[in-house]
Amino acid sequence: MKIYNTTLIMPCYNEGEFFRKEEYVASLKEEEYINICFVNDGSTDNTLVKLKELQVLFPNRIQIIDLEKNVGKAEAIRQGVLRYKNTNQSEYIGYFDADLAFPLNQVRKFYIQFPASNKPSFIVGARVRLHGFTNVERPLMRHLFSRFFATIVSNLLKIPIYDTQTGAKLIKVDLAEILFQQPFISRWLFDIELIYRLIHLVGRENIKNQLWELPISVCNDDGNSSIKKSYALSVPIELVKIWRKYRE
Repeated sequence: MKIYNTTLIMPCYNEGEFFRKEEYVASLKEEEYINICFVNDGSTDNTLVKLKELQVLFPNRIQIIDLEKNVGKAEAIRQGVLRYKNTNQSEYIGYFDADLAFPLNQVRKFYIQFPASNKPSFIVGARVRLHGFTNVERPLMRHLFSRFFATIVSNLLKIPIYDTQTGAKLIKVDLAEILFQQPFISRWLFDIELIYRLIHLVGRENIKNQLWELPISVCNDDGNSSIKKSYALSVPIELVKIWRKYRE
């Protein structure tokens, strides 16, 4: 089993009250192959202070990009991918949620599932319950909406994919630099755009070898979200915009 040096981009918006410093410290000590680039997305609370407190403890492994204005998750992650410094020569760059709904050791568990003969370019974590392997806790209504949404997206993409919207993804560094070059249509549905871009780049016939869904072994989703409920009304409109831009 090979563990690859990895950089995780973590967008943060007003996370100060909920920032899990102790959990970060314990995880970074255990997962020495991981660097983190926090993107402070125009927070108005003490998020930046909290990030700098953690950076003092791991000055060579934590970077901070401080955006003056809130630009949304998609652009914050894009800025992270384009502006981070690859100080540990990472082979993969990814993005995880800053609330640690997916523990950092999930990266190692992704790598454990790689076969010796192949190394995927784009890994999507799937919040799927597998007896004896996964511990996925999500509110029922959120789970049901997610499954409904995923079915629609799978049909639009024309590929069987279980969970496009999970906040745990890894991408080979050279590929990520290509996929994130252009701004996204949507602030929150950019994951779908990324997969469309991958399909256009490698060809639909090669997508099975490039994109893998791997089950997440631990997910603690408490149902809290920075996405406004009113945004749900614009989701169909944004899906149509994305489909029209990338349809074949």
